[in-house]
Amino acid sequence: MTSLTLSLIKTKANAGITHFTISLLIFCFVVAWVYFFAYPDVYFTMAGAIQGLTLVFLIDVVLGPLLSFLVYNPAKPKKEIISDLVIIGAVQIAALVYGLTTLYKEQPQAVIIYPKSSATVINKREMTDFELGELSQYEKLGKLPAAVYTPDRKHPYQSMLQSLDVIKETDLANRRTLAQNMDDSAVLQSLEKQYGKLYILSVMAKYNGAYFALDEDFNLVAKFGEKPIS
Repeated sequence: MTSLTLSLIKTKANAGITHFTISLLIFCFVVAWVYFFAYPDVYFTMAGAIQGLTLVFLIDVVLGPLLSFLVYNPAKPKKEIISDLVIIGAVQIAALVYGLTTLYKEQPQAVIIYPKSSATVINKREMTDFELGELSQYEKLGKLPAAVYTPDRKHPYQSMLQSLDVIKETDLANRRTLAQNMDDSAVLQSLEKQYGKLYILSVMAKYNGAYFALDEDFNLVAKFGEKPIS
């Protein structure tokens, strides 16, 4: 391998590394927004954050710098170099905007608890389908407001405190399902030794489902038994 070839590879590598560093920095800001704000705490792995971030990472942190490495050549006319980088940047920005838009629309906004059944995480795109009213009236599961679906009452959505009977019935139904899995049963026994009597909710999000354990004040004390939704 000639010194000229080695010099070219080094120059191309420097271009790729520079691009990679910038892309990685932007990606870190995206991860921070997703983890701390858009897909908070227990919902990060359940509601599609990892899948969305993986797409952004592959396109913006991997593919973009790789293309820079492949196409960059200092021997090209400056105008052609700029044109190549602009095209790569445009593709990368378009992919980033698409990824961020998807993450924004799919971010979890509330939890709907259905009597004697599973609770469902509602994303931003779906919120208009539910007449929840002012979200501050509901207790929170983690960082999301949780409404109990009560179609037989004046308002179809109530707070957990207003629907304690429904929560208790749902807890019993979920315990019957949970008892079929020895590992989940063992986790619940351990949690109740530590926290006392708990209410158990089966919560389904876009990608994963899990059990939420709540204390008597409806504080979320643990998430366990998380599994992909088949």
